[in-house]
Amino acid sequence: MALVNRTAAQHFWGTQDAVGKRFSTDGGRTWIQNHRGCWDIKQYGLDKDVPDEIYVPLAQSPLLDGILVVKTAAEPMSIARSVIEMLYAIDPNQPAARVRSLEQVRAESVAAPRLTTNLLGLFALLALAIAATGISGAMAWRSASAGMRSECAWPSVRGREKFCA
Repeated sequence: MALVNRTAAQHFWGTQDAVGKRFSTDGGRTWIQNHRGCWDIKQYGLDKDVPDEIYVPLAQSPLLDGILVVKTAAEPMSIARSVIEMLYAIDPNQPAARVRSLEQVRAESVAAPRLTTNLLGLFALLALAIAATGISGAMAWRSASAGMRSECAWPSVRGREKFCA
């Protein structure tokens, strides 16, 4: 028995209903029946494509590591200790590491793109400030030089000749 995500179902069976279909992952030596479908899970990052995934019971295919996901209406980290105690009650040899809420997982997933976006915005503001300073400096120089030229064009007044010469 297994659960197959939507991407794998579309990859293996196209538009056909995947429930009840059989498949093999070892070249036909053993066959697994798809019990039902499940949603695609972006567990490798929000920006990554979803791979074909097959979920089987742990007793049917023991893995080196497993992930336990708990849905709760309460604040997730407030019940973490209780969930770990229940896990140890079932099997005291099971490790419980990296206990995180979905918000923490999401924040880690978008941390690098967020940093890139913030740095891009900072450099854009810096470029805007430099450009504004340059434009205002050029405008000030131009108006100052235009004022000097217009002053030299006035009729001669005693003492002004030494500045316009």
